[in-house]
Amino acid sequence: LGGLAAFVVGVTAFDSIGVHVLDWVGVSRASVEARRALFVDHGWWVVALSSVTPMPGKIVCLAAGAFGVPPILFVTALLVGRGVRFLVVAAGCAIVGRRLARTAALEEALTEEPAR
Repeated sequence: LGGLAAFVVGVTAFDSIGVHVLDWVGVSRASVEARRALFVDHGWWVVALSSVTPMPGKIVCLAAGAFGVPPILFVTALLVGRGVRFLVVAAGCAIVGRRLARTAALEEALTEEPAR
């Protein structure tokens, strides 16, 4: 939801609101403008990668709106990127969870006091 809001701000109010948001988080407008060609050529990939990497997602969404990434591509990239991220987290939890369960069961078996 936050990514969509940032995109809408980028589309409708980049010059009035978006620039102030960038200043507030310490990103210069020149820095964003320097990446305009990247968004024009590869906007879908930039948005998708921002969902699974340490790239600042809301800044990317704001810039995507400002630089004219088509809304349908933006939403698709956001959904795909976040889907991949959540899938990786879920797989990690499943793998680690099974190991933790086995470790806990083993620890419990080893620490049980023998019956007298």
